[in-house]
Amino acid sequence: MDAAVLLPSAKIPNWDEWISNPWLCWGVGGYLASGTAYFLFSFLLETMLRMPLSKRYLITYGGKSRAQDRQESWCKVAFLTQLKGAATELLGPAGMMNGVAASLLMPLVADAPKAGLPSAWELAFGVVLMALVNDCALYLGHRVQHENDYLWNNCHSVHHTIGSPTPVSTIYIDSIDMTLQGGLPILCAAAAAGLAGWLHPVTFYVFVMLRVGENVCNHSG
Repeated sequence: MDAAVLLPSAKIPNWDEWISNPWLCWGVGGYLASGTAYFLFSFLLETMLRMPLSKRYLITYGGKSRAQDRQESWCKVAFLTQLKGAATELLGPAGMMNGVAASLLMPLVADAPKAGLPSAWELAFGVVLMALVNDCALYLGHRVQHENDYLWNNCHSVHHTIGSPTPVSTIYIDSIDMTLQGGLPILCAAAAAGLAGWLHPVTFYVFVMLRVGENVCNHSG
C-alpha cells in the first residue's frame, strides 16, 4: 500500500510549506537528520558497551579486549573530548556548510518535492540507490586520505588519534575529512537519486539517518 495513503501529508503540520522551501527541506532537514542519528545511536551504543553482557561480543585489538582498550592506552582521547569534537564538527560550521550545499544542489538535480510521502517502493529504491553511490564515494574519500600525505597529515590522522574506536568518536574528525567522507558522498548519493527520479525529502532523511547510524555502529567494536 502506498505510504502516502497510510500517512497523508494533511496529518503533518506545515509539511507542504516545509518541502516548498529548499533551505528547510534539504538543508535544515538533512542537518537535523544527521544530528539526531548521531546522538541517538551514540547514546544507545555507548550505553550498551557499558553493560556486562556486551563484553563477550566486542572486537579485540592486539590481544586485549575492547573493555580493556577503553580503560588503557588504546583509547587515547578522553570521552568528553571526543564528544565535544564530534558535536563541533557535526553541528558547527562544517555541518552547516554541508546543509547549505544540499539546499543549493538538490533543487538542480531533483524535481520539486511532491505533497505527501513517498510510496514504500519509492522509499526502498531511493535508499538502496543512495546507499550504493554513497559507499563508492565514501571509499574514495577515505582512501585518498590514506594515500595522500597532505590529507593524511593534516586531516585524516586526527581521527586515528583515537586509537580504539568508540561510537562517539565516529565524527571526531577534521572538517575536510568530514566533508570528504560525509558531506560529499551523501550529496553525490542524493544527486544520483534525484536524477533517477527517486529522491523525496523523507527518503533523504531516512537515508542520512541510516548512513550516520551505520557509521556509528561501525565504530562501536
